[in-house]
Amino acid sequence: MEIRPDQIKLDFDVESYRDALGQLCADFRKQGLVDAEYYEEILSREKRYPTGFKFPSVGVAIPHTDYNPYKRRGIMVARLKAPVLVRRIDVPSEEIPVSFILLTLPDGGHAQLDFLMNMISVFKNESKVKVLETTKNTELMADILNGR
Repeated sequence: MEIRPDQIKLDFDVESYRDALGQLCADFRKQGLVDAEYYEEILSREKRYPTGFKFPSVGVAIPHTDYNPYKRRGIMVARLKAPVLVRRIDVPSEEIPVSFILLTLPDGGHAQLDFLMNMISVFKNESKVKVLETTKNTELMADILNGR
């Protein structure tokens, strides 16, 4: 999944993870990528299978669901103004602060796994994370997130 600069939100101001997901899902809905049930599906999946990744210098959430009524791929990237708490993927009983949310509409194929592996590689690289945390240039962010 290629991330475009127009899919990146800088200094996304939200009160909670739930609020962030609501706003991002609403954007997907405005684009015609999901229906009204998508938000509830995301929340339901997060309860069962949380998606918070703890990296050396940052927390990242990569929420997604198998529910994709229109079978279109999409992504929204939010760099948060202030971190929100998200349950960890590897220790669901623990919450971590996350500064980035990457809401994905996967196609269910290998592209999703490739995307996840690329994101893990990017967010393990502390020098790349520093740029992602501070830049105001969405084109630069897209390039870094796309592995360039």
